Amino acid sequence: MQPTRFWQNRIIAPMEKKYPEFYQNQLCPMKGSAEDIFYGAAMGRSIRKLSQAKPFHLFSKVEIETINRCNNDCSFCPVNRNCDTRAFKMMSRDLFLSIIRQLEELQYSGSLCLFSNNEPLLDKRIVEFHQIARRFLPNSYIYLYTNGELLTIEKFQKLMRCLDYIIIDNYSDDMSLINPIKIIKDFIISDTDNNYQERALIQSFRKNAIRSTRGGQANNRHNLYQRKSSCVLPFSQLVIRPDGKISLCCQDALGKYTLGDLAQQPVLDAWNGEEYWKMRNLILKGGHQIDLCRFCDHFHYLFHPFSIKSQCRDKIRRNLEIIKISKKS
Repeated sequence: MQPTRFWQNRIIAPMEKKYPEFYQNQLCPMKGSAEDIFYGAAMGRSIRKLSQAKPFHLFSKVEIETINRCNNDCSFCPVNRNCDTRAFKMMSRDLFLSIIRQLEELQYSGSLCLFSNNEPLLDKRIVEFHQIARRFLPNSYIYLYTNGELLTIEKFQKLMRCLDYIIIDNYSDDMSLINPIKIIKDFIISDTDNNYQERALIQSFRKNAIRSTRGGQANNRHNLYQRKSSCVLPFSQLVIRPDGKISLCCQDALGKYTLGDLAQQPVLDAWNGEEYWKMRNLILKGGHQIDLCRFCDHFHYLFHPFSIKSQCRDKIRRNLEIIKISKKS
């Protein structure tokens, strides 16, 4: 078990469930302060290096939200089905194809997720869109988050032909697996031919769990820590809403900030545009300069499982497997 997952599963989650008041009022601010100090120095070095690059580098993470709805009611989420204030949007097929073709022209090989602040399987075209993404971006690391409620074995198999990795978040207050996820778990265990166990993660959370602040927008977080460090996300991540507008980052669940519009401008023009740099320059002065960033506690992305280092490791492993197969044949 990875150290971060051991810390989350064996220490943080049990304490949050058993002592929620202590966890929120005492541990969360302490945790935020410690992570701010621990990650802050590394973030500062990364951001200075990224901001000084000439020419400015390309993003390494892309999230495309093709539909802006969720079918769950988790209390920590600012866009759960009971409190989502966003106007309904669904990305047009033409816009999706335009974005993917532009990424192809840029020879994009970073991570790609057709998900942001939504449940991606609500979009009935999601399998087709993954097939398109994989065809045009063969070297990208494509992964997906889903709550699993709409997942079937057939849909899982089709998606896994396109995905490098899938994360299935099981939301249940008693931590038991909901039936669709239980069926998928049994299938993953029984199917030993497709390497599913290495490419799928099922993790459980309580619907009423106290989790990250979501940029200070989580409805069940009240005792917030004010961030002091900067953030690397607007220097490395592109988050696209269904209408083509670009959000500040993955924590901008409600799309409060718009840094570009891919329905009106090319990807590169938006990435290098005035609105992006206005935010980046504020971030270089410290996270407290932007309202959404002030109480954000999303510090762990430097060591995210879909970092470039992890992608390179997985691609090497897959290439070695291909070599082994070719030698046998």
